[in-house]
Amino acid sequence: MRERLKVRRIVRVCVGIAAVLVASATTANAAIVETFSTAQSPFPGGATNQGVISFNYQDGVLFPPQRGSYYVSEESRGSGDRSWFTFDLRSSCTATDVTLQLVRGSEFGKGDLAGGDYTIHEVTTPPEVIYATPGPFPYDPYAVFNDLGDGPVFGGGGWPLDGAPSDVLSSRLNAAGVAAFNAARGDFFTLGMTGGRGTYIDPGLPPERNTIFGVSDPAKLVVTCALPSKKADCKNGGWRNYSVFKNQGDCVGFVATGGKNPPAKKPG
Repeated sequence: MRERLKVRRIVRVCVGIAAVLVASATTANAAIVETFSTAQSPFPGGATNQGVISFNYQDGVLFPPQRGSYYVSEESRGSGDRSWFTFDLRSSCTATDVTLQLVRGSEFGKGDLAGGDYTIHEVTTPPEVIYATPGPFPYDPYAVFNDLGDGPVFGGGGWPLDGAPSDVLSSRLNAAGVAAFNAARGDFFTLGMTGGRGTYIDPGLPPERNTIFGVSDPAKLVVTCALPSKKADCKNGGWRNYSVFKNQGDCVGFVATGGKNPPAKKPG
């Protein structure tokens, strides 16, 4: 009789351990994705939180910022376009993966470019400065232009000549970019973009024909959220670290069911 009781206890313990392991594995495989857009929480003066500043290197002329559209151009050909994208992270989760999505748009002077690339940069200029009231610059415009393309690189990508204007180009931010995203949680987050070298069919063509994009479609950030793996992660206010749970019980229920009980809040 005692031996049977021991066997039953061992079986119950093993079943319990197996259930915990299965729940942990399922929770680890669950994914919650949030999407942020430059069309969310627009600053005064525009419909989207994105734009471009252009500089003619040959003449030394800096043009006023153009709000709403973004461009990419190869800067060594006499002019340069540096774009920015600002996202509202005041309700964002902690991210494990962040991808910037851009719409390719049309190329100006088709036949000049055979393809090109772009890089994504850190921006330290506060958004309230970038989105200051249009008119004479209330700040150093050259400093802002430089900031959009001189900071640490967070990622990049490229485009082929034969791509469609509606193509979506996705660029995952590197570890430094993800860390910067998480550091900006609770506030606004701005990324800069510059054009790299393209492969030119006719290098003798005027520099103004080397621009691609010119897009007004809102840029997006697609974010994979960090998730709790054990009930302890939810306790003592820990559930607030994930932004997708309504309360501690909601978080615990998610872990206990291996992610089958979804968070009460809908991801953005």
